[in-house]
Amino acid sequence: MVYLGFLAQLNYPSLKARAYLHKAGISAWGENALNRAGGCFIHTLEKHNFKEFDFFLATLWANEEEDFIVDLFGFRDIYPWPGNPEVTNWVIKEGVIVPDNKSTCGDTLIVLGEEEKFRRTRRDLTDYLENPPGGELETYDERKA
Repeated sequence: MVYLGFLAQLNYPSLKARAYLHKAGISAWGENALNRAGGCFIHTLEKHNFKEFDFFLATLWANEEEDFIVDLFGFRDIYPWPGNPEVTNWVIKEGVIVPDNKSTCGDTLIVLGEEEKFRRTRRDLTDYLENPPGGELETYDERKA
């Protein structure tokens, strides 16, 4: 897979979610960036009611003011598998949905495209979530923590 500006992949099959930590604003996350970003991502999913989605992808980064940002993408209508999912996105800043901001960056678009191509090669949603695409990124998987 092509990862460009991303440093790590965080895999949460129990939450039906995967996130990518971007190098933008990486210093804002501190020494233990991977754990802190993962905590922010989990908090975001738990705080907001996104039950109508089959799974989530996200990119995690920080802006120049060192605000933590989650670009979250909810996928639904994946059945019959693999379907052609409908995707809804949110920009979440410091845990709050920014209602008038639906923007993301080109690096994120590339990862989303690569993830979707990969998803369509998998047997089903469980197989997709439990077997993330490989690559050169540091990987966190909740099942191995």
